[in-house]
Amino acid sequence: MIVFCVAFSLFCIGLGIWAFVETRRCKKAIKGTFITTNRYSSKSVTFHAPIFRYEVGGDSFQVQTMQSFTKRYIQKNFEFGKEYTIFIDEKRPRFFVIKKSSGVKYLIFVFIGMFFLVLTLGAR
Repeated sequence: MIVFCVAFSLFCIGLGIWAFVETRRCKKAIKGTFITTNRYSSKSVTFHAPIFRYEVGGDSFQVQTMQSFTKRYIQKNFEFGKEYTIFIDEKRPRFFVIKKSSGVKYLIFVFIGMFFLVLTLGAR
């Protein structure tokens, strides 16, 4: 059980750091066309990750964003086939975000991971 808790803690910490860094790298604003969403469900919640089509340096991309939203948010803020401003990572244009943010919310995963790690190691 301790091994699982440590692994879960390290996973949360790694995921949080990765998402924070990737979000911060997406700085260049371009236009992308909203195509559809991928839906991810659990027992209690469903999220939608929008897919956009866009061009960078002559290359065409059709990619899912790293961010996910509720169905209601998608229906309220996006229309299929319409262009929106997205923010790409210039070095790796397959990575993009819709809402430019500081990425601080991803650090919550780091704190959750640290919390479980301290609890797990403290319980020994």
